[in-house]
Amino acid sequence: MQASESLRRLVLEYYAAVNSLDEAAVKDRYHAGPEASMVGTDAHEWFVGGDSVIAAFSTQFAEYPDVRVEPGSIEAYEAGDAGWFSDRPTLRWGDAVVPTRLTGTALCRDGAWRIVQSHLSVARAGN
Repeated sequence: MQASESLRRLVLEYYAAVNSLDEAAVKDRYHAGPEASMVGTDAHEWFVGGDSVIAAFSTQFAEYPDVRVEPGSIEAYEAGDAGWFSDRPTLRWGDAVVPTRLTGTALCRDGAWRIVQSHLSVARAGN
């Protein structure tokens, strides 16, 4: 296992694609197969399959075009063709500032990393 600068760059590219509402760029960074999944912050945000994940981004871009992602301190590691990452990005839109947590896994095929699974959550303060 080793730190992965190329996988870290993929996460930054993914954020840039989301920030520019570039569905094609998001699709290029996500695994297109039926194994792909994305879990979001809402109870109904559970998407399985590359087509479902990309459709979710299409909906998000239409409904929340002004949301921006600011990276935190991305950690990314790889072992062979498998990789994983974690970050604490901040979501901003209007006056809202939402600290979040992102984890994901990726596969490297033909020299290119693709996100296979991701989970974005909002931390809840303990009682």
